[in-house]
Amino acid sequence: MKKLLFKYLGFLIFLLFTYITHKYLLNTQNAENQIAYINFTYLFNAISSTIILGVLFIIYKIDQDFLGFLLMLLGIIKIFFFVVLLKRYGFSLERKLFLNAFLPYAIGQIAEIWIITQLLKTNNSK
Repeated sequence: MKKLLFKYLGFLIFLLFTYITHKYLLNTQNAENQIAYINFTYLFNAISSTIILGVLFIIYKIDQDFLGFLLMLLGIIKIFFFVVLLKRYGFSLERKLFLNAFLPYAIGQIAEIWIITQLLKTNNSK
């Protein structure tokens, strides 16, 4: 379990590295609104991925049969809340900002899927 926690911390460090790279090197327009958009997307995806992994870990302790379906359902709910919060805080979903929204989401999804598969692998090996 500690090994899995260290792997998750490694993903958080990777997310931080990606955030810094994205914010300072890949950002072609240094508009203040775009920096706020990047900050929001990374923060939202880090927090929501941590919450999703926490919920999945609690469900894993109870029953492991529906973790894949639950992961898909929570992913859809994550997208829904992301769009709602974007609209609430005055951001828009534009084509030119697609990378700013998709990159943090993809990293969060990869981390969620990878951590759950590692969790299930450790259970199957026992």
